[in-house]
Amino acid sequence: MFDQISTTLKTVCASAIVLSAPTMTSGCQPAAGTPGSPTGTRLVTRKVLDATDTITVTAAVRVNQGRRLLQAVEAWREADVNHAKLFFYRGTSDNPTEFKVPKAQLGAAIKFNNLIRNTNYRVEVRAWADEAETQPIDNLDADPTSCTTTFSTTNVAEMTLQSGIQLKLRNKVFAGRASGSIGVLDGSVVDTDEPETISF
Repeated sequence: MFDQISTTLKTVCASAIVLSAPTMTSGCQPAAGTPGSPTGTRLVTRKVLDATDTITVTAAVRVNQGRRLLQAVEAWREADVNHAKLFFYRGTSDNPTEFKVPKAQLGAAIKFNNLIRNTNYRVEVRAWADEAETQPIDNLDADPTSCTTTFSTTNVAEMTLQSGIQLKLRNKVFAGRASGSIGVLDGSVVDTDEPETISF
């Protein structure tokens, strides 16, 4: 589907991995509502396609941390990610292209090359806390939209996804425990509250 996916390192700021955007040299931004343009995604564009050109999209993995449900329980953080994987789909295809993103490359710009004009694409991201991938820590199964980014190409040769490639880490559920023993206190003898009476 495309020849290569290359990466370029980018600085990570404030717990979120932000997207690197190339400097615009010429061209224009597609107007809102243009057929094939992604809904709700602002694109930085460079030159308009010639007949022989291909399309390149640049984005970076953006990690959203899990919630801390109690002070003593630490949520999954970006620092816990051993590596991530991108699963890149074209249109309605169920046969994705996989691309491994090492921990050191989180936040680096990722290029999707040789894309087709006026086509929908989908990127799913998974993350693991270990190299053997026995401990997944992404939120894809609980909420697929939290780890999925979609975009559409137009007739623009180079685009940048300003929102990045979204990766939400799963929450840790707190289930506390407490223990104790029953303490037995002795009772006391007290006088009756009934009035005195006389009888035969």
